[in-house]
Amino acid sequence: MIHLKQGVIKLEKWLEKRISFIKGLFFVSCAYIIIKMVDNYQVFFASFKDILATLSPFLLAFIIAYIFNPVMMFIEKRFKVKRNLSLSLTYFGFLLLCYLMISFIFPVIYHSASDLIKQIPSYATEIQTWINGWTNQMSGFDFGELNEFKTQLLSMIPKVTEILTSSIGSLVSITYGAVTLTGNVLLAFIISIYILVEKEKFTEMSKKLIYIIFRPKNAGYILQTSRLFHENIGKYLIGKSIDSIFVGICATIGLALMGAKYAVLLGVIFGLTNMVPFVGPIFGTLIAVGINLFYNPIVAIIALIFLLIVQQVESLIIDPKVVGQKMGLNPFFTLLAVTVGGKLMGIVGMILGVPIMGVLKLYASNAINYYYDKTILVCEQEESDE
Repeated sequence: MIHLKQGVIKLEKWLEKRISFIKGLFFVSCAYIIIKMVDNYQVFFASFKDILATLSPFLLAFIIAYIFNPVMMFIEKRFKVKRNLSLSLTYFGFLLLCYLMISFIFPVIYHSASDLIKQIPSYATEIQTWINGWTNQMSGFDFGELNEFKTQLLSMIPKVTEILTSSIGSLVSITYGAVTLTGNVLLAFIISIYILVEKEKFTEMSKKLIYIIFRPKNAGYILQTSRLFHENIGKYLIGKSIDSIFVGICATIGLALMGAKYAVLLGVIFGLTNMVPFVGPIFGTLIAVGINLFYNPIVAIIALIFLLIVQQVESLIIDPKVVGQKMGLNPFFTLLAVTVGGKLMGIVGMILGVPIMGVLKLYASNAINYYYDKTILVCEQEESDE
């Protein structure tokens, strides 16, 4: 019996040495791979780009499934239908919407954008004429710095015109190319159907993998964080998208009825900019009003009043009902989130900045309250001990 125990102890020591050796070998191998990746980062990034391009239909499929899931579940619960029927109605409605946009809306937007690009040089000429007329009226006054400001402003207008023309032209070409290249999108739609059909199995399998990889203690925290992000970011973006579509339709109809120039294009721009909190609607309004000033100032003023009313109705009535929850951010943190997000990731960062900031604020508030209560409790115990 004693010899058996001694043998077990020796075996355990031998296994510990082998495990330590394996761990060390694994660490050295990882360090070697990292060093090689750094030395050959161009090859690595090229390979990573190829892998990402190959997997992009599957990643896009998960995004499509995530977006369509609330609509499918609403139909399923509201009308008491089976999964296959709710899924079919969801995709049929989306395909019908795409057909209407491609057949009727997209050509109008494309021709309006093309015409707007051609008109940009004439807009710049009118602005220069307006500046010259305004400074000539003020020529009787001695403004030494005003002339210098006028010179700088006039020299800047051609540069801005060139930038706008090239950037909008690139945007139109990119949009047109994105619409024509539908191979990956069609494949992603097909994959997303299978994901939604068996979404419960995918969810259960993902939870099991998280528990296996991160262990139960860490897995619970990861799942809780995922639910928090879903409730604050996913639901917010879906609700904000529906809200922006409704606002864009209202703006398009209103601008068309008042005879505004490029009503459909400006309505779409107003709806898209509405996705950016706080500053987006202001930017969309300035674009619509600024363009119509060149054609009919009275229409531009009416458009300004109308779009301001739409913003108020959206923020006070539509947004609370459709988006539902608020991020709990005051204007300071909202502007900070939009600015930092735009600096890091452009327009996407401006859209995602507010919900991400809301989640960070929630974590920070919980941590501050926890440590505050803990500090107060410790101080009370010290005072009672004295």
